[in-house]
Amino acid sequence: MIRLRSTTLAATAAALVFSLAGAASATTAPARLDRGSPAPAANGDLLITINGNLYLIAANGSNKRQLTSGGGISDAAFSPDGRRIVFGRGSGTNADLFVMKADGTNVVNWTRTAGVGETNPAWSPDGRRIAFTRNATANSGDGIAVMNAAPGASATLIKRNRHTANSANLYSEPVWSPSGNRIAYQDVLDWEGSCTPVYVRQMTPAGANISMPEMLGYTPDYDPTGNWLAATEEDCGIYWLVKRNLSTGQKVNITRPNDSPADWYPVWSPDGAKVAYSRSRSAGGGWVEDLAIVGTGGGAYTRILMAGPGQNIRPRDWRAR
Repeated sequence: MIRLRSTTLAATAAALVFSLAGAASATTAPARLDRGSPAPAANGDLLITINGNLYLIAANGSNKRQLTSGGGISDAAFSPDGRRIVFGRGSGTNADLFVMKADGTNVVNWTRTAGVGETNPAWSPDGRRIAFTRNATANSGDGIAVMNAAPGASATLIKRNRHTANSANLYSEPVWSPSGNRIAYQDVLDWEGSCTPVYVRQMTPAGANISMPEMLGYTPDYDPTGNWLAATEEDCGIYWLVKRNLSTGQKVNITRPNDSPADWYPVWSPDGAKVAYSRSRSAGGGWVEDLAIVGTGGGAYTRILMAGPGQNIRPRDWRAR
């Protein structure tokens, strides 16, 4: 639950778009569409964005409800009880965190920070804290921060981006483990060259490093047990979903490399049996992203919501009913 932010991260995001376009031009066969696959059983509600606006949709693709208008939303997460939603709106240093009821009402800006942007929020399992990506200048502190879950609460930078003359480690996309004692995040090595490596790391809520098996990937997400992480792995413009066991190091491809130019934004289901994700396909001379679901062991997938022209549908969180 890709959400690359800050000035340098925005450049990385632009590179991802370029890579996808390159993959599209090199792919002659359209992405497979398993219309005959059985629809997954109902398993709560998915929180999704469609071109920067938030929607709720049942996990079988029914009952889509629009929550926001005006666009500009980069990411979002449910509160632990599913009754509220925190989301980032804006870009770079002009982004803020907002909280609203899960029906889209009572929207409140919780940050209002001048010259500092907040995106990629993740609510802690106990409901007391929010981790997020802090977008600022290198001198003023960019990276991953944590704040108390209250309007206007001060934030603590727990993982500061590392900048050197020729490269940088850019940290973003924090997500809490189910127990709340770990935070996974992505580490983008920003340097001049192609196929920029992106790693999944773990740390404590105070920012201390936690060892884990080496894992490449964007936008990590824990399974409900906290024993597995899912992420988007990349090989120079091809993106697919993987999961890795944090104890044994076992790696499993959830989707297949080269099966689609981009499978990304994995979000684990509350029962741990499925992953929702964004799956690209060619349409009208361009590319769109549908909402799909697949079992965590791989196999046939189901597109539960087809994108219209120019639409990108991306899952952000998944709550049980």
